[in-house]
Amino acid sequence: MLKSTLTVLTLPSLCGVACAAVPNEEPRREVPQPKPDIILILTDQQSYNTISALEHTLASTPNLDRLVRQGITFTNAYCANPLSVPSRYALFTGTSPAGVGVWGNADRNTDAEKIRQAQEQSIGAVFRRAGYQTLYGGKIHLPNAKNKSKFAGTDNYFFEYIEKDERELLARNVGMLLREREATQPMLLVVSFLNPHDICFEARTDAEVEATLATEGKDRFKAQTIVQMRALADGADPAEYPPLPENFERTENLGRIQFPYKDFTTDYWRRYRFIYGRLVELVDRQIGEVLDAVEASANRDNTIVVFTSDHGEMAGAHQLITKGVPYDECQHVPLIIAGRGVVQGERDHSLVCNGWDLLPTLCGLAGIEAPSNGCGISLAGRAFGREELTPGRFLYLETTRSCLLIEEGKFKYTRFRNNGAEMLIDLANDPLEQNNLASDPAYADKRRELSSRLDAELSRRGIAPF
Repeated sequence: MLKSTLTVLTLPSLCGVACAAVPNEEPRREVPQPKPDIILILTDQQSYNTISALEHTLASTPNLDRLVRQGITFTNAYCANPLSVPSRYALFTGTSPAGVGVWGNADRNTDAEKIRQAQEQSIGAVFRRAGYQTLYGGKIHLPNAKNKSKFAGTDNYFFEYIEKDERELLARNVGMLLREREATQPMLLVVSFLNPHDICFEARTDAEVEATLATEGKDRFKAQTIVQMRALADGADPAEYPPLPENFERTENLGRIQFPYKDFTTDYWRRYRFIYGRLVELVDRQIGEVLDAVEASANRDNTIVVFTSDHGEMAGAHQLITKGVPYDECQHVPLIIAGRGVVQGERDHSLVCNGWDLLPTLCGLAGIEAPSNGCGISLAGRAFGREELTPGRFLYLETTRSCLLIEEGKFKYTRFRNNGAEMLIDLANDPLEQNNLASDPAYADKRRELSSRLDAELSRRGIAPF
C-alpha cells in the first residue's frame, strides 16, 4: 500500500476572463505556466537495443514505443558505470561514483563526507528546495554515507519512499496514485522497476533456482519470474529464439585484458536472449500501466515523463552476460523524454550520459536552477526543440575495473585499474568493438592523446592515477 495520501494540482481556471479588449487597458502580462509534474521511470539492466520502435527485434515494447512516438529519443546515451549502485549514484547526484570511492555495489572504503555533500545537491534535494513534492517507489540501490552500509534509504536523497515493491504492485499503486492524486504542489515521482534484471538468475542451475524458491526475501521473486520465463522458452519453437548477436566473437588483441567469458552452446545463447527479451516485455507492460495512468490523470497535460535504465545487459555479445564491462551492450542505454512542451517523434544521435546529464536536464525541464557541482549538460533545450547539442563531445565513463573516454563517433579508449592494460576501439570503422588497437603503432598518437585526456578527467574528479 502507498504510505501517503496525496492531492491534484489544480490548474488556474480561465473561466470568466474577458476576451474583449478594454480601451486604454495596460498590456496583459503573460501568466507563467505552473511547474510540470515530472515522472522518472527507471528500469534495471535494459540495454539500448531492446525497444522495437527503434528497429530492434529482441522484444516487442508497445509502451516504450508509445514514448518514442510522443517524445524525443536520445539514441546514443550511456550510463556512468554499468553496475547498479555506482550508476544510480551518478543518476541522482550528477557526480562521479569513483570520485567518492563507489566503484561497485558494496564498497566500504567510501568518502562519507563527499557522499553527504553530493546528497545535499542531489535531484531530490534540489527539487524539494524548489517546492516540489519528491516521491520514490521501487528499487533504490543508492550508497549510504551515514554508516557505510550497502544501500541508503531514499530519505538520504530527499525522497519520500511510497512503495517498496519493484514489480507489478509498484505499477498498480503508482497508477492509483496518479489517477486519484490531488495536490497543491508539483511532483517529482521516481518509478524504479527491477526488470529485466532477473536475467541475472537465468544462468543459475535448476537446483539453485529451486533452492531460492524456498527462501524468503526478494531473491524468491526473482526465482519465480525466471521459472515463468523458462516455461515460456520451453513452450516456444527454438526457431523463434533470437539469433546470436553480430558481435558474438570475442574482441581480438586483448593482451592482458581478461573478461568473464561464458562457454554456452549456441542453442543456449539464443535461449538466454529469448528469455531476456521476455523480461523486457514484462517490464514494458508494467511501464504501460504507469503511462495509462498518466493519460487518465487530471494533470496529464502538465506532465513530463523521462525514461532510462541504470545500465544494459551483454546478452551474448562477445560471449559475455550481465554487466560491468566497458562494452556498448551494457554501457549504452535508452533515454526518452516525452510530455508537456517536448518535441514529438524525434531522435537525437548526440553522445550523452544519463549519469552526468539527468540532473541538469530534469532541472531544465522544470525551469529550476541546477547545481554547479556536476559535469553534465542539460538536454532540456533540445527536448523542447529550442537548440541543438554541440557535437564532438569527449565523454568520460567508469566501470568497476576501468575508466574510459569516448570521442564522439570516433574512438573509445579504456584503461584497466588492476594492471594498466588498455583498449582502443575505432568506433567509426569498428562499431561492434571487435579489434583492440591499443598496441597498433598506427594508432599510437591517438592512444597517447586519449590517455592524456583520461588522466585529466581522473584528476578533475580526485581519482588517483593508475
